Amino acid sequence: MTSTSVENVEALNVVTARFFKGLGDPVRLRILEFLEEGERSVGEIVDHLRLPQNTVSMHLGCLRWCAYVTTRREGRRIFYSLADLRVTEILRLAKELLDGSETYLLTCEVIGKTDENLVNVTGWLGKPRTEAVARQGKQTTRASRS
Repeated sequence: MTSTSVENVEALNVVTARFFKGLGDPVRLRILEFLEEGERSVGEIVDHLRLPQNTVSMHLGCLRWCAYVTTRREGRRIFYSLADLRVTEILRLAKELLDGSETYLLTCEVIGKTDENLVNVTGWLGKPRTEAVARQGKQTTRASRS
C-alpha cells in the first residue's frame, strides 16, 4: 500500500468516526427516529421531543450540517426530513448489534464515563444494574494496574 493510499484510508477512518459521532447523541437519535415517519416541522419535532426549542434547533442544525437531514421552507415554517433513508437502517442494525453488550458500552471508560442515570437503563434489556456496576469496577481495577 502506498503512503497516499494509507493517508486516504486514515482520512476516511477519521470521517467515518465523525459520522458515527454525529449519531452519538440521544436527542439526535430521537429526531432521526421521529423523521422516519416522514417530514416534520420544527414545531412538531419540539412538541414530540418535549424539549426546549433552542435545544432541538441546535441538534437539527448539527443533523443538517452533517447531511443526515434536509430542509424545505414553506413560508415561515421549516420542514425537516431524512436526507437518506439508509440512516434508519444503520440505526436498526446498531440496535440489533447491542444484544448483550449494552452494559459494557455503558461502562466503557475509553468511550467515556456514563451518567449514573444511564447505568439504570440497563434494566430495560434484562441486565441488572449490579452487573453494570460490577463490570465498571473490574475496568477500574484493570486500569489502575496498568
